Amino acid sequence: MRLNSPTPLLIGFEGIDLNSKLQQHLLKINPAGIVLFKRNIVSLVQTKNLIRRIRELLGQILVAIDHEGGVVNRFPAGCPSPPSPMGLNRSSDPSLMFDACRMQAQVLAYLGINLNFAPVLDLATGLRNPAIGTRAFSDNPEEISRYGKICVDAHRNLRVGTTAKHFPGHGRSETDSHQAAGEVRADKTTLWAEDLLPFRELVAYGIPAVMSAHLTYPALDPENPAVFSRKIVTELLRGEMGFEGLVISDCIEMSAISQSDNPSRIIQRGLFAGIDLFISSFSLMKSLAFQLELKKALDEAQLAQAEDNGVNKATEKRLQRFLSEYPGQPTEADALQVDVEKTAALHRRTIHMQRKAPLREGYRQFFLLELSNREQNGINADEHWGPVAKQLLDSQALIKQHQILFACDIEAVGKMINQANRDHLTVILLTNAGFAREGYIPFLRYLKNADSAIHVSLSDERDLTGTLDNEWVVWGFNSWTAMALSEELLVA
Repeated sequence: MRLNSPTPLLIGFEGIDLNSKLQQHLLKINPAGIVLFKRNIVSLVQTKNLIRRIRELLGQILVAIDHEGGVVNRFPAGCPSPPSPMGLNRSSDPSLMFDACRMQAQVLAYLGINLNFAPVLDLATGLRNPAIGTRAFSDNPEEISRYGKICVDAHRNLRVGTTAKHFPGHGRSETDSHQAAGEVRADKTTLWAEDLLPFRELVAYGIPAVMSAHLTYPALDPENPAVFSRKIVTELLRGEMGFEGLVISDCIEMSAISQSDNPSRIIQRGLFAGIDLFISSFSLMKSLAFQLELKKALDEAQLAQAEDNGVNKATEKRLQRFLSEYPGQPTEADALQVDVEKTAALHRRTIHMQRKAPLREGYRQFFLLELSNREQNGINADEHWGPVAKQLLDSQALIKQHQILFACDIEAVGKMINQANRDHLTVILLTNAGFAREGYIPFLRYLKNADSAIHVSLSDERDLTGTLDNEWVVWGFNSWTAMALSEELLVA
């Protein structure tokens, strides 16, 4: 353990190794922990070595990651990752939750990651929030609580800490706080009975960390977003609910926060609210200078509190308690045993066949058509994936053609359908939040001209309209979903 007190920051960075520039930056900041993203990970062996070297440099620290499953997956293909929480819920298979949460925790324990930014406890209220979506388990608070406890148990058994997020509930907002400020206008009675119920249950269950939201909740505090609200963090979470663990901000690079405040002001307001640790992910700002400004602001705040440093000591005490319970000792095994068949089967069990009919005889090869977004942002900002369909192409030799459309272009899709019909190919249409796109309904209707077609929604059922005889939902996409889809196509 370090002799000097760490700066209460969890920071992200660029790169896959501990080069001299990163070493110098980490030593300047002396952070309480780091946060890993897809840009830091190419393999389990490389990641395990990176974590080991950083701990050799800084001592015992938090190593955190967003390992939720489904669309939020920081690991490359082949590394175990569970289906999305909503996929687990919609499968109506209780055993699936236990298997998925155990898989979720095992890879983190193997690597020495001691803090998972999961489970998501937000309500899936009408699927209205673009930042949450299939990351939410359910719109039923009791069901979310049961899932959250299973997740906590699976991680706790392997000495990996968990984080309840996004307190006091993000599901009712219609704003993605990565891009803009937002609010939840439910009254206090509703928030207490519904949105806050899973958090109350998990706090009582002993979850070691809670992540605050960047939204404003007028019924709780009409002036400040939760991350800056003493009424929400100190009076509600710590006072009324009795939470004694770490309170962590969501990333303070998000536009909802960073556009209105400078680093000094962000730190002052967060500390006053009762935040223990601040996240700077390096995903949105990509600025070492910003992280150094945060460090300076925290140092100045600590100097200002020198005569009464009870707050600082309380945070350090909570951090030390966390590290004693979740030290981040990696598994001694040389390699993590990945059961490919079992993992793919887990994902296959979450594919929902909303409409399923036999494929037309003689159409057992495929034309893959992807209605794609041009860029990756929000929860997966800075993760430079290729087209989603590429992972399907890599695993399915029966795909003979692949085209990407960035708009609902009926003329273009007409040409593709004519080619698919001529070559006796089944069209597989992949969409993700297509329902929000201009011309989407006429576009789907035109696909009826295909001799054989399957529509796969990579998000939720809102993309499906009953237009085609085969309509499937996968509730959030990762490489294992591609493998599960590939297997399903063989029996479609």
